[in-house]
Amino acid sequence: MKIEEKNDIYFSSLANDINNISEGLENSIEQRIKSERMKSELITNVSHDLKTPLTSIINYVELIKKEEDLQPEYLKDYVKVLDNKSKRLKVLIEDLFEASKASTGNIELELVRLDLKQLLQIFWEKKLQIVLIVFLFAIVGIVYTLGFVTPKYQATTSLLLATNSAPTTSGAGSSITTSDVTLNSKLVSTYSKLVKSDRVVRSVISNLSLNMEEGTLKKIVSVTAAEDTEFIEIAVKNEDPVLATKIANEIAKVFLDNVKEFYGVENVHVVDAAEVPQSPCNINHAKDVVIFAAIGAVIAVMYILLANMLDNTIKTPEDIEDGLGLPVLATIPMIENFGNTKGERKK
Repeated sequence: MKIEEKNDIYFSSLANDINNISEGLENSIEQRIKSERMKSELITNVSHDLKTPLTSIINYVELIKKEEDLQPEYLKDYVKVLDNKSKRLKVLIEDLFEASKASTGNIELELVRLDLKQLLQIFWEKKLQIVLIVFLFAIVGIVYTLGFVTPKYQATTSLLLATNSAPTTSGAGSSITTSDVTLNSKLVSTYSKLVKSDRVVRSVISNLSLNMEEGTLKKIVSVTAAEDTEFIEIAVKNEDPVLATKIANEIAKVFLDNVKEFYGVENVHVVDAAEVPQSPCNINHAKDVVIFAAIGAVIAVMYILLANMLDNTIKTPEDIEDGLGLPVLATIPMIENFGNTKGERKK
């Protein structure tokens, strides 16, 4: 579609530029479509040309495999390799051909009608199997958490970075300025690094006589500084809750001593000392059971769907129409105990 050029020199120039852009775009799209078509045709032709000799190779290999007195013996191994590689090549060529069809939109899709009511009915009929699988997976979750997960306990010490301001003129307290807040925010980040420094870690190991490497101790210690606050939390995870508590409190003590030594101030205070934790931090039985039960439910549903897809037995008249494409003219009802009734009449 071109824009009509008028006598106006400015409009004509603009229209001419737009027409040139439009024409270039159309040519580019046309060339792209032509290129894609040629590529698809090339792949199709090459795939067809490769399949013809490959089919002959596979057939001749099959004939050689039927020879019982093939000598020498190592030729049988060669034939086996040829058989495997030729079949593998056949699969690759077929995949290439299907990919070519998919890129051009010529692939045929098989649409399957989904009857939601029938699907729910299948699930209802198999409800006992679903419940059993979910129950078994829940049991597996309990066994896993109790027998295969090592409980770890976390002890936490909370520190507060206080302002270090001078008393007010009235002597009633201290005034907090903006510079104090800014300085403390920077110190929080610095102090968080200092907590896990080699100096502090070595002192803690020495003071508690720990049989632990510095790197190992650093891995079980985590330091967090709450955003927009002056709180620092030192958390220690260990299999021994008492030892975790001792390490957390000792780290806080050594850290305070280092702050006093380096900065000459006592502006960090322990708000909450670590206490011995009573329950592990890495085990949540309810959560684990729910996760394993959900996995069991998914597996149960997939199993039932797969079994139903592979089941080709005829159960309803609709199955005959869907499977064979033939109309059902009439159905014969099943008469239960027909033989017994007939026998009673003879008597």
